[in-house]
Formats: sequence, C-alpha cells, structure tokens
Amino acid sequence: MAMNDNNNADATRVVNSTVLEKEQAADGWHLIWDKYLLQSDFPCHTYKVSDDLASRLTAGQSYTVELVRGTLKSNKDGSSKSGSKLFDYNWKLVKLAEPGTQPTPTPEPSGSATHDPTRRSIERQTALIQATLLGAAHVSAGSPFQAQDVLKVADVFHAWIQGTQA
Repeated sequence: MAMNDNNNADATRVVNSTVLEKEQAADGWHLIWDKYLLQSDFPCHTYKVSDDLASRLTAGQSYTVELVRGTLKSNKDGSSKSGSKLFDYNWKLVKLAEPGTQPTPTPEPSGSATHDPTRRSIERQTALIQATLLGAAHVSAGSPFQAQDVLKVADVFHAWIQGTQA
C-alpha cells in the first residue's frame, strides 16, 4: 500500500498489536495500543470503537485487527500532515481479523534510518553500555551477574531500541 496515496482514504490494514489501555467515552470506546499498531515511536490511539468490538478486547492482550485509513491529521499550525507515515492518518478500528489472516506488510521507506549503518552501530553501543551499567549495579548489590548476562541484556535493549522483540 502506498502510504502517501491521499486519494485512497479508505485503505485497509491488518495489524498485530497489543491493547495497553481501554476506557469508555461518551462517543464509544477509546483504546490505546502499543507502538506496533502504526509503526510509531509512541503508543497509538483509536477512538469511537463500538461497544460490540470493545467488549471482545482486553487490556494487556494482543490481537490481529483490521483498520481503515481515514483523513490526514493536522499539524499544530493547522496544515495537513504529509501522509508519508502511517500515523499521519486517522485510523478506525473496524473488526478483529479472521483467524489465520496475515498482517499487512509495511515496506521500509528508502533512506530509512534503519538502513543507516552509523545509527545501527550507535544503537548497538548504547544497548551494550546500558546492559553493562545494569550488570555493574547488580554486581555492586551482591547479585550474581556474569559477562554472558550482559550480552543477553544488551540484545534485549537493542531489540527494544529498534522497536522489535528479542
């Protein structure tokens, strides 16, 4: 799906994501999802979710859901967002996907930071530094923490920085 195809405002997307919070509002349910819903750096929100659909969703659980893309969001100055990112749009939660439905693949945009070798190197270094600091804190507290534990924790931190799961 072309992410900046503004003429195709009803594009659909199937995604695996986890409900972080769920609250009832006057106009339906408000759900907060993990950042994987729209490949964002922050949790994502869906509004006006029907009672029927919301009743089948539980905070803390992962679901495969179908979303329909709506209008472009606005910037703080009132101008429209570019439409180059999934989270530039308003999305409506339509339904739980049928069992066995595969998520919509999201191609990385060309020139993406994930293809930047310098950034990847910095991310790996940051993960190792943080894991080493955590290991040092455990050792100073008297907990057993070995070198291989630092590498395992570094892998988890690196996956978290990249937005993937270890």
